[in-house]
Amino acid sequence: MELQAGQRVFEAVLGTNRDKLPGFTAGSLLEITGVCIIELVTPPAAEQNALDNLSMASMQILLRGPSDVVLLKGPPWWTWQRTAALIGLLLTVLAGAMLRILFLNRRFERQQAARLAFARQLLQSQEGERRRIAANLHDSLGQNLLAIKNQAHLAMQSAPDEAAWHQRLEDISGTALQAWKTCARSRTICGLINWTGWV
Repeated sequence: MELQAGQRVFEAVLGTNRDKLPGFTAGSLLEITGVCIIELVTPPAAEQNALDNLSMASMQILLRGPSDVVLLKGPPWWTWQRTAALIGLLLTVLAGAMLRILFLNRRFERQQAARLAFARQLLQSQEGERRRIAANLHDSLGQNLLAIKNQAHLAMQSAPDEAAWHQRLEDISGTALQAWKTCARSRTICGLINWTGWV
């Protein structure tokens, strides 16, 4: 098993006739107990004071058994793979949120356009209804006023017979009442149209 302590890299070796070491995840903190074998190298130029210029070439720790390796702490949870996965997940959520906002904006614009078209159509139909009512009112009221004028003219021209006068005045009164009812009915319809326009 290859281990690292600071800048030093060394091996922990278990004899082949012993039990196998348990598997440890890279980045775990282990406590090793065993016999240390260090291979020293002397630089070629330093023959005097050779003991002072020795450097370590390799180091091995010979283990007696699997119990010589104790797990102190597992590897850190934050690894670069998990960090990359989290960043990818956040970017995916952000892209989904942006697409949702864009979709909602487009739907809101379509609803606004439909509301405006409906309001425009409603106003046009109200205006057409007003024109139709105004034309009907003009026609019926004009006919009634003409009938009143004719009845009054005939009453003035005929002989002063009280029964005929009375009949002419009854006709004028009935025609005037009919004209008033037409006016009142058209005013009510116009008022209802204005009321429905504000809904």
